[in-house]
Amino acid sequence: MSKNVIVIVLLLSALIVILLLSHLHLVNLTWGGNRQVEWRAMKLQIGEDIILSVYYSEVSFQPKALIVIIPGFREIYSMWNATGLPQELARKGFATVSFDLRGHGGSIRRPNGVFVNIEELSERDYNGMNFDVRAVIGIFKEYFHVNKVYLIGSDIGASLAVAYAVKDKDVKGLILISPNFESAITFPVEFLEKYIERGGKAIFIYSQEDSLSINVIDTVRNIGGINETVGNIFYYTSNKAGHGVSLMLNDNKILSKILQFIDLFYVENS
Repeated sequence: MSKNVIVIVLLLSALIVILLLSHLHLVNLTWGGNRQVEWRAMKLQIGEDIILSVYYSEVSFQPKALIVIIPGFREIYSMWNATGLPQELARKGFATVSFDLRGHGGSIRRPNGVFVNIEELSERDYNGMNFDVRAVIGIFKEYFHVNKVYLIGSDIGASLAVAYAVKDKDVKGLILISPNFESAITFPVEFLEKYIERGGKAIFIYSQEDSLSINVIDTVRNIGGINETVGNIFYYTSNKAGHGVSLMLNDNKILSKILQFIDLFYVENS
């Protein structure tokens, strides 16, 4: 048995134990027939010293797909709960997971404490975040028995989403909110190009006042291989101020844009 297989088996075993012993029942929602959702918060250990704070929907039905929300720099999952997005996705029949990146919220801190500014992000930090994303998605794909995944990434979470999507053909759609590719140690635009070329779909959501995200969008628009693929990439420019989760809270149209995007390509990939 390879080392990678052993690690995966151990991760799945750890998840089962944590689900049985460590979950916290937060709220119960019921609608239509036998559909039921319980929201749970848990501490997920994905390595010897890596513990992530995770929030997910425990469903009583086979979900349509797995949707993972990857928060941005200095964001935590509870901020995204306040947008109503996780709840609306679960209501539509999707298994939904969000979590705090290492160094944020309830997840494990770095040895020297929390992040103070983006300049402190080292290559080791970024690679660690990539590992966190891969682990969370892998564990919950197995747990929910799904082979369709949609990723919602905010700020640096958009970079992490793209870096993961290029390696997993189960990713059917990317929702990239206020993308901050400049903060990534590995510039993921080339990964985005490969993802789009294989038929992946993506939507960029950003404020017209967000110069950082506009720089990313300008770069993406100048890559012919991406924009020549008609119908695979979309843009929504908000006239509201904000970055990441704050933009979503300021613009109530964004929720409907996300739901429309997922509905469109879920039907296409069904």
